[in-house]
Amino acid sequence: KRQDKEWDLDCPLVQVSLSASDDFEFHHRLGEALSKYRSLGGIVICSGMTVHNLRDLGIAMDRGGKPLAYVSKFNDLLSSIITGSNGEERLTKLENVQENERSLLYHAHPTLEHFMPVVVAAGAASTETGQELYNNASLSLGWGVYQFGEYNTQEKL
Repeated sequence: KRQDKEWDLDCPLVQVSLSASDDFEFHHRLGEALSKYRSLGGIVICSGMTVHNLRDLGIAMDRGGKPLAYVSKFNDLLSSIITGSNGEERLTKLENVQENERSLLYHAHPTLEHFMPVVVAAGAASTETGQELYNNASLSLGWGVYQFGEYNTQEKL
């Protein structure tokens, strides 16, 4: 039985769907548009996976359950971009992955819908450098958790 519950939030909650486009610049600009809510004390939460290849899950299981080689390689590359650059430089580095590391990118993400949230987050972060909070790899999957800036609980929307 479904029970309606009221959420006790100090700010509005807005869900945004991503475009089906693989255009990194478009998604980065979406993040920039959302960044205004951060300046008002809000939080922008973008969720996806750093590596999301369900097609290779069976292969990884057959190989003893260890992460496939591209999983850690892509996680490390993404971590270096998120924690080592900011603003337009970060977008340029992400676009370079799409252009120059295409094979690695599409091994990590046969389709990009689980990767685009990190591009949106990079746009929302603006000039802030990311901090890696967690990174792990399993089979053909990877998880990287990043934070940009600090959440100020004193300011309200």
